[in-house]
Amino acid sequence: YLRYLKYLVLIIVVYFSFILIILAVIIFYNFYPRVIQNAVQLLSCLKIDDSKNTYMERKIDVICWSDTHFKYIFALSFTNILIWGILTPILLLMLTKKLMQEKKSFENDKEKIINFLTLDYKIKYYYWDFFVYFSKFFISFLNILIRSLESISQGAVLILNFILLFLLQEKLKPYSYVFINNLKTLSYFSTIISTAFSIMASNKTIGETQKQFFSSLSIISQFLFYLVWTFYFFKFKIEKAKK
Repeated sequence: YLRYLKYLVLIIVVYFSFILIILAVIIFYNFYPRVIQNAVQLLSCLKIDDSKNTYMERKIDVICWSDTHFKYIFALSFTNILIWGILTPILLLMLTKKLMQEKKSFENDKEKIINFLTLDYKIKYYYWDFFVYFSKFFISFLNILIRSLESISQGAVLILNFILLFLLQEKLKPYSYVFINNLKTLSYFSTIISTAFSIMASNKTIGETQKQFFSSLSIISQFLFYLVWTFYFFKFKIEKAKK
């Protein structure tokens, strides 16, 4: 009886460990963007008067880089960035890598976990989802750092970043399905175009009519992308259902 009880306890522990892994990933996917956005915004400062001081965007009565601001930074911003922005993705990546190395000996439950973690990616690019999250974190952080620059300079830096992501996506094609690779490439291209039009619309040297024209082009380019995305998504689902 003790022997069977031992096996029963072992099965329960293994089963709940799989559940905890999946829960950890779900929590990460749901809360990561929000936590990182809030943490990075604590570093964001605005100039609201003619003085040399800048003020926290999230708490406008606090002067940036004052003692009070540093308390917010160290207590909330750096802690969240370190735990959620850096350590959590690294731990999940290490877990995914370990599961991938043991893939040949997977049982059904383990197979479900690895499929959940690496959904739609080629085997050698199992880490791509974590790269995407790190790139979003970098873009959010970069957006704060370049906020003091003029809008044209900010846009140029962001466009350069999206061009690099576009070229990387086009070269590696990390997704298993061709249509997902094409849509991801198209999404980067659409972002580059809409950002470029937004930069033109923010140019202070042009008239209101031209600003409205470029703003309209930015919105239209995004709208066209969503139309194409919807078309290919339903086309893929229909073809998959037929098979």
